[in-house]
Amino acid sequence: MSDIQDPDSGSLLLREHCLQRLMAVDQEIDRIHVAGLLLRDAELALDELRRQCRKQIASVSLAPSDEALRIACSASLEMLRIVLVPLLGMILRSSNLRLAFELYYPLKRLTAMLYGRSFETSPVLLLSSDWKYYPDTHVGQSFDMVILGFPAVESSNALIVPLAGHELGHNLWRDNGMQHAFDSRISVTLRTVIAGQFWPQLRRRNSVL
Repeated sequence: MSDIQDPDSGSLLLREHCLQRLMAVDQEIDRIHVAGLLLRDAELALDELRRQCRKQIASVSLAPSDEALRIACSASLEMLRIVLVPLLGMILRSSNLRLAFELYYPLKRLTAMLYGRSFETSPVLLLSSDWKYYPDTHVGQSFDMVILGFPAVESSNALIVPLAGHELGHNLWRDNGMQHAFDSRISVTLRTVIAGQFWPQLRRRNSVL
């Protein structure tokens, strides 16, 4: 039972505003589903996006107090900004007929190989255009998904395609916890090189100056 009683507190207006934005995304997901997407992976990604969106709708709708509602709305609006809206756009653009769909299956096989899985059980892969100048990779928040965003402004540059392997490496780095395994080794190696090779040169140069 909600403890939000005072209509002048602004809490009811906050809830309505947040729910309107979440419902707009949910309705757009339904519209895209009806229109249909070209690849099964895009449909799977859309299903997961709907699940996350409706989880946020329930969190805001069921908040039992003013404080709980403020926390729920803050989390939901942040989720809208960094996950729901950008991901919805990338899913939609993944079916743009101007994309190079001949790249999908080779990159899907590469993804499966890197993750040590079969083609059928590999992570969901989305290819999408993006408006960043450089290739980008996005990983699912709580879903086994890889998104490769190719910059629309570089669509005529064939050299962008091989960089997909680099972007897939970001996913492996995160998923396999490689940062914890390699960060300290990299730091030690850099310090050793600087101290052994560059530091004496720097001291000599400063002494001359």
